Amino acid sequence: MADNTRRNRRTWFVFLSLIMLTVALLALAWEFYLPIYIKFFKPEQNPGFAAELPKAAEIVYMAKVNAGYFRGSDPQENLAALKDLGVRTIINLHLTHDYAEKARAAGFNYHLIPMRPDEAPSLEQVRKFLAIATDPAALPVYVHCSMGIDRTGVMTGVYRIEHDGWPTERAVAEMNYFGHAQVWHDLGEFLENYRKGMAGKP
Repeated sequence: MADNTRRNRRTWFVFLSLIMLTVALLALAWEFYLPIYIKFFKPEQNPGFAAELPKAAEIVYMAKVNAGYFRGSDPQENLAALKDLGVRTIINLHLTHDYAEKARAAGFNYHLIPMRPDEAPSLEQVRKFLAIATDPAALPVYVHCSMGIDRTGVMTGVYRIEHDGWPTERAVAEMNYFGHAQVWHDLGEFLENYRKGMAGKP
């Protein structure tokens, strides 16, 4: 009996490890594929989508949503580029890459809202994000995760719906335009169903 229990535990451990490895490999593959997608397969930009900005050193996929909201990848190796944009506040959605001391020493307001790429944001996270991103005293804000695509995309989509009054389809289209990886389906489904479950609650 004990041998069977240990064998079952090992089997489950191997199974779960393989699942985690598969997800990690898919994420890495997407990061490799993303530049190819953007160069050759990216759909035509819809008028009103965030305006793409030239790549700054160490920062990619930068875009201007409006005068008070910028988005892109992790900027901590080139915070000077954010200064050039006039950014006042950084909203970091990355789960582990916290650089509060460095950002504040450079003169930024800094907020960490750690999100997993494989989980939909919570109501608490959405409320905190919108409170900062719509606070006139915090603007302009720069929103990022790791690549500035998935977690950044879903929260920008929420901002579009709540702040700009966009229909869901348009917010989802902008998220996909900037390269949302379908492997993180919880984020996409969250935005697609946002109006049904959470719109107006924050």
